[in-house]
Amino acid sequence: MPIADSSDDDVPFWRLFDALPKCHVLIEQCPVSQLQSSLDMVLWEPKPLQLQLVPAKRDMVFRPRGEVSKQAVLRLGEVVSKSTGVWGEMESIAKGNPRLEQLRHNAVSTMVGSKANSTLNSYLPYTVKWSKFCEEFGFQEYPASNAHFIFFIEDLIGKAKEKRNKSGVVTTAVYAVDFVHGIMGLPKPGAEACIKLMLESARKALARPTVRKKPLTQEVVWKLIKHFVPDMAFYTLNNLRFAVYCALAFVLEARFMDIIDVCPNNIVDYGDRMVVFLEMTKTDQYREGAFVPFMNSGEPQGAYALVEHLLDVLPVGQEGLSIFRRVGWGHRKGEFFRNETMSYTLVSDGIKEALGAVGEDPAIYGLHSFRSGAKSHVDKKQKDLPVGERIPERLSNKHGRWTGNSKAALGYNEDDSDDQLLVPTVVQL
Repeated sequence: MPIADSSDDDVPFWRLFDALPKCHVLIEQCPVSQLQSSLDMVLWEPKPLQLQLVPAKRDMVFRPRGEVSKQAVLRLGEVVSKSTGVWGEMESIAKGNPRLEQLRHNAVSTMVGSKANSTLNSYLPYTVKWSKFCEEFGFQEYPASNAHFIFFIEDLIGKAKEKRNKSGVVTTAVYAVDFVHGIMGLPKPGAEACIKLMLESARKALARPTVRKKPLTQEVVWKLIKHFVPDMAFYTLNNLRFAVYCALAFVLEARFMDIIDVCPNNIVDYGDRMVVFLEMTKTDQYREGAFVPFMNSGEPQGAYALVEHLLDVLPVGQEGLSIFRRVGWGHRKGEFFRNETMSYTLVSDGIKEALGAVGEDPAIYGLHSFRSGAKSHVDKKQKDLPVGERIPERLSNKHGRWTGNSKAALGYNEDDSDDQLLVPTVVQL
């Protein structure tokens, strides 16, 4: 890059940096040792040197929310096109006016987007089941009659008993039909007392003891990482992404939905640590609690090193796409990252297969086991520390995005067998 023309002798050298407005971000991300050596070689304007060595949160590039599920918009768009409820009124008003007709069309996506795509994907199968049930018996689909809807719920309860399903299948069906009624501006059948009684009975009839998945210990997480990436000099893209998932899910105490959409733009490297912006977290209860740091442990297969390697091999110019991408293979270029994000099933199956390979029972663990394992690990580490050296509860909760006195956190912690004997040791005959 040419710095200056010979005729520009009267232009101060340091003015050339004015043409690089983003240079401060690059400097802020440099390790302090490299930064000082670089500055010694540059002639700056003679004024006090003031550098912000920690990049501000505003320097991150935040990604806009993803598009609403096209499948959900298409399916529910077919329902509202029947001109039922508020949509019939809107159709009569917009008729003959192209602009209002377009607004009516866009309103479908806007209303459907009130729910997360994961929620919409769970609702859609039940709206289809309700439609087929109505078609089978000649019932009116929308608005749903209480009597017809009770028949539908009873049919679902019977099938759930046969398949030994929990009551969630019935509850989700009611929520799904309620959601469509809400879009249409119609009274929700789930709000009726008779439907509530059916749901309450379903919960009792289909109830089973809760068997929580076992937390993953730090030792098991290490075994998983070393199974996927035995040597940092030789690894496949397929295994590297699984190793990074295991590491991040543990050190960030993260759910699947918290980290699966993390992209390079959400990560800032400070040298001694990285900070990840969890834009999809549903548990951020604290100021800037969605910005979660993890340390550079110096381990060649630690979380910091793994993420650094993954960022290095990701395609350039795709910083807005997830770091957890599907991997393809071609005869010419071998392994390559596709644009699609890994699904829950793909991640779960890959990690369960690895658990079996390292001698663990895959049936007792789930993806949530990383979060519960990290929470248990932190609490166990502090058990024998003096009170003054323990991590403040607020900071521990902030890292895991827990509310104070969280009931969910109580269910995540796994007590040692020795700890469980503390009370029986005192209370005995």
